[in-house]
Amino acid sequence: MSNVPDMQYTKLGNTGMRVSVAGLGCGGGSRLGMARGLSTNQSVDLVHLAMDLGVNYLDTAAVYGTEPIVGKAIKCGPRDQVYVATKAQVRRNRDMIPVNDVVASLENSLRQLDTDYVDVFQFHAIPPDIYDQTRDAYAPALLREKEKGKIRHLGLTESPPNDPAGVMLKSASREPLWEVIMLGYHMMHQVARRNAFSGTLENGIGT
Repeated sequence: MSNVPDMQYTKLGNTGMRVSVAGLGCGGGSRLGMARGLSTNQSVDLVHLAMDLGVNYLDTAAVYGTEPIVGKAIKCGPRDQVYVATKAQVRRNRDMIPVNDVVASLENSLRQLDTDYVDVFQFHAIPPDIYDQTRDAYAPALLREKEKGKIRHLGLTESPPNDPAGVMLKSASREPLWEVIMLGYHMMHQVARRNAFSGTLENGIGT
C-alpha cells in the first residue's frame, strides 16, 4: 500500500510511525459490518477499501471480535506498511484480571491477527481508580513482551463516560512510559486540550 495523495499523514508522537490522520476503528456498533450481517469476506473488503484510500492505521481490540478480519486484510501487502493497534482489558466487571491473563490476551491477539507483533498494544478503557495499578503492575509485564518484539509501542485508552473530567489523562500524559494514548477529543468534548495535550506534547506521546 502506498500513500494516497488525498490522505494526510502525521507523526504519531515519538513512535517513528507516520500514520494516516484518518484511522479505521474496527469496533463500535458496526464492528466492520459484522453486527450488520456482513460476511467475513465483505468485512475484509471494507478494510481493504480503507487501505486503498490511504488509511494505514487500524485500531482493533480483543473484545471487538474483529482481529481475525484485520489479520486477513493486512495480508494484502507488506506488513510494515500498515500499523495495527489492539487492546486488552485489565478489569472485567469489578474484578481485576490477573496480569498473566492480560499477557495471554496479547498472545491470543497475535494468533487472531496472524502476525508476529502489534504496532501498538493498549490497556483498554482505563478509569482513574485503576490507573496506578495498570501502570505499576500490568505495564512492566507488557514491557517484557515488548523486549521480545511482540509489541512495538505500549499505550492505553481512556474511558470518557467513566471519566468525564479526564482525571486519568492528567497522570498518563505526564508518564513517558506511555508511547500512545487514545482519547476522546472533538468539538463538544475539549477535556484533552486542558488535561492531556501539554503533557503529551512535552513527552512525545502520540494521541
